[in-house]
Amino acid sequence: MVPTGGRGGALALLWKKGVAVWVDSFSSYHIDSIIDGDSECAWLLIGFYGEPEASRRSEGWNMLRMLSLKPKLPWYCFGDFNELLKVHDKKGGIPRAHNLMENFREVLDVCGFVDLGYSGLDFTWKGRQRGEMIWERLDKGVANYEWLTKFPTGCRDAITRAWDCSPGGTPMYATAMKLKQCKNRFKVWSRDHFGHLQSSIKRTKDWLWRAEEVSVRSGNCDDVDRLKKELHALYDKEEKMWHQRSRKQWLKDGDQNTHHILDGVQKMVTDEMRAELGKPYSSEEVGEAMRQMAPLKAPGPNGMPPLFYQIYWTDVGLKEIDEVKIVIALSNRDS
Repeated sequence: MVPTGGRGGALALLWKKGVAVWVDSFSSYHIDSIIDGDSECAWLLIGFYGEPEASRRSEGWNMLRMLSLKPKLPWYCFGDFNELLKVHDKKGGIPRAHNLMENFREVLDVCGFVDLGYSGLDFTWKGRQRGEMIWERLDKGVANYEWLTKFPTGCRDAITRAWDCSPGGTPMYATAMKLKQCKNRFKVWSRDHFGHLQSSIKRTKDWLWRAEEVSVRSGNCDDVDRLKKELHALYDKEEKMWHQRSRKQWLKDGDQNTHHILDGVQKMVTDEMRAELGKPYSSEEVGEAMRQMAPLKAPGPNGMPPLFYQIYWTDVGLKEIDEVKIVIALSNRDS
């Protein structure tokens, strides 16, 4: 338990017996712990409490920036941040100052965090100020890309809603429409969580340029070093986002040249081999093949990489396995 510096209350982190937890650091703003630290499944869990006074809120953000410089692991951070991400996170009272929300979004970008969303009530705090009732969503859970891959819960709601729709037509057509709905909902989710990345990169570069000018005069390079690390983290996040897009485009363009290469290849498949290969696939074979594919390679015509099916197989794959087998059968027939 960590006292909050005379502000009332304290920070506490509790866990069940048998769970491997190591508390690595703490302050009046956070408790930093490592889960399963002695295994390949290690990940970071940080409980956070944001500074209540707006004039000192940057102290908490600076703590998160410092924690982001630790060795890279899947990272989940939750708690009362005492700040809003968006205007509609507040109802009633004076609108939140834009610069306060922008500072919060900026530190989430530096840490590589995305908001995991919520279920239940829209607001986590309510109170009366100047005779008017106010509701705010101050409690949040955020995580980095590595944690989302390890524990894929961040955008499952978008997939579940898309897959719950009931388009008409054949099973194959219905599956195609559901995948289209997933893509559309992913675009909205991505825009909400990642849309301000470019502005954060530009702003950090401007700050770095000014910090370098100051360091020349003062001889102190601490701010320069810190901003360089933050900029590298932003570039790393940007690279991961563009990796999938560029991979998809490369396969699209490269496939046009594949036909010319295959024209000179002699066929080596015998009738017996063709008969064996033409046998119907079982559901287990389809699932196993999907799990063996490289996660971010070979997205299909719908743009979904294998990672999508590997993570959400229980949500979408098992429900549509018969349609997958139909597609494979038709492909074999036409080949």
